Amino acid sequence: MHHRLLAAVTVSLAFATGGVSAQDVSSFTRTTNPLTGSQQEVLERFVGNGVSELESTRPAEVMEARDEFVEVLTRLGTGPVFREAFAAAFIKDARPVLDGNDTYRKLNVLRVLAFVRTSESNLVMARMLEDENVDLESERIFIANMLGTSLRNTDPELIRPRQYNSILRSIVNGAMNERSWVALQHEFAALVAIGSDGKVPADVRTAAIKAQASVLSDGLKRIPADPQLSRAISSMILKLRTEFIGLDGLTRREFNQTVLPALVAVIGTGNEAWDVLQADPGTRAVYGDAIYQASVLARLMVGSNGAPADNPAEGWRSGDRAAFGAAAAKWASLAGG
Repeated sequence: MHHRLLAAVTVSLAFATGGVSAQDVSSFTRTTNPLTGSQQEVLERFVGNGVSELESTRPAEVMEARDEFVEVLTRLGTGPVFREAFAAAFIKDARPVLDGNDTYRKLNVLRVLAFVRTSESNLVMARMLEDENVDLESERIFIANMLGTSLRNTDPELIRPRQYNSILRSIVNGAMNERSWVALQHEFAALVAIGSDGKVPADVRTAAIKAQASVLSDGLKRIPADPQLSRAISSMILKLRTEFIGLDGLTRREFNQTVLPALVAVIGTGNEAWDVLQADPGTRAVYGDAIYQASVLARLMVGSNGAPADNPAEGWRSGDRAAFGAAAAKWASLAGG
């Protein structure tokens, strides 16, 4: 009798508070028509209740709400109409968390946002990267990581060129003020996610590639004052190499013209910041790898006959500044330097 009474009270409370579950929205996640008034009401109740749980002080309740949202968003057949409606409701209700100072709650909201995969959800994360108030390294790393994951999985047809341009601008603004080399890696990966996607309009891909070159060049310029940023460079070049391999035609030619000067600058920065980068064994090793990767990719781009025969990484690793400087000078001529 006691169990029956408890169950009845639980059901009554759920009804009184407007409780809805993933099952309640499952009937229209695949819809191709605008949501009806009743469907919109169910969705808003579902989102509102879940966001309230994401604000809970109990971690188990937070994770349960997060996972229920993700389960709906990753369900086979969940369509763009539902995603757009979900994005509008979720971002509105979760905005206080995103703007707040509770990192645990914020990261769980961001994990959900990464699975929404609409223009609005991607733009929200991108704009957080250029927000000076979002200054915790752990948060910036997570935001950049989630943004890159989202962009790699968002249907390009859901993002108009103007929205892509806004996303690119925000990522670049964030990256050029980035102090965390780990976050910088992820921000660069987000740019590559756009530039390497063959379904993205060609002009947007070209803009993304230009943004990549700008972020790489800016990072190199800041290395003398902040040597830790050098740790991001090798990873960035490897991503460029993967992107290059997947390109063809006009896009590849534009990539070569845009990226080659930045690769040459990787070698030149080694010469200009020799003392600060050679001083620490760990920094010397990671930047030596960046120099090697830059020369490999540049040689792939221009052909073995068009690139200098000297391998600048050898002089770097041996600590022979004269040999490295001579090699760097030859590579500078490749970019007209």
